[in-house]
Amino acid sequence: MTIANLHAQLLRAQLVIIDNGSGDGVKLDADTDVGGFIGKFLPIAIGIGISSAVILVALAGYRLLMSGGDAAKIKDASEQIQNAVLGLMLIIAAVSISVLIVKTLGIDISKL
Repeated sequence: MTIANLHAQLLRAQLVIIDNGSGDGVKLDADTDVGGFIGKFLPIAIGIGISSAVILVALAGYRLLMSGGDAAKIKDASEQIQNAVLGLMLIIAAVSISVLIVKTLGIDISKL
């Protein structure tokens, strides 16, 4: 892919950030502002993160059940469960901290 093709694709996708001069904030296109984009994107990203952590725990549990007593397989599956739970806790902590900051400072995300 050449730079010209990439540039043309970006222009076709209308991902150029513009400011309409009305003082409403930075716009992604004529209909979507940054706050609205973040407000729509974050719940999807959080849902994907939580879903993937749950799926990873389930797969690691299956690997643990099917290990057949092999110590190396049991250790690998246990580490995968620990890592997936840690990732889930990080997602929950990040959401909790961001909600706490937004509510404490009284920030309206939709006005960004």
